[in-house]
Amino acid sequence: MGDSNPEAVSLLSRIPVGKHEVLELPVGGRVAQRIAVDLEGRPLHIVNTHLHHQPYDDESVREPQLRRILGWLANLDVLGSCVLLGDLNARPGTTTLGAALEVLTSALPDGVMTFPTPLAAEQFPPSQIDHVLCSPGLRVVSAGLVADRGDPDDPTLYASDHLGILAEIRWADPAVAPTA
Repeated sequence: MGDSNPEAVSLLSRIPVGKHEVLELPVGGRVAQRIAVDLEGRPLHIVNTHLHHQPYDDESVREPQLRRILGWLANLDVLGSCVLLGDLNARPGTTTLGAALEVLTSALPDGVMTFPTPLAAEQFPPSQIDHVLCSPGLRVVSAGLVADRGDPDDPTLYASDHLGILAEIRWADPAVAPTA
């Protein structure tokens, strides 16, 4: 990758994975990965990434990273059957998230704080930077936060400095779901 500190992302799936690809993103050793799984008899493409966090108040790195992912998915003709998720480091109202919302829908409403947990609360203001974004051909059955409580013996100890998001997703209309 050429960067001295490349990042890695991972996906765990109970559903057998049919395809797996990795896309290198511009700046910072970041990547996106795509897997294809069978959801109700049709391929669903799940893409996860961790967009760069710097510069904090400037989308000059994150937006090109996100647009590269969207272009990749468009070239593969899978934008109609995908879920894009991860730490996008993009708050509501940013051009980065706006670019994603031109073609995808958020599983969570704006304002659901996903970062930070008490592990990093003194360093960062609360924000929604983690996202689950779905193709219009999908519907979100339910979505919410997980790992949103500290350890019972130490309420400042969390699994991560981010809260998790759990979403149940189905085809909006299984009879006409995309086959790509």
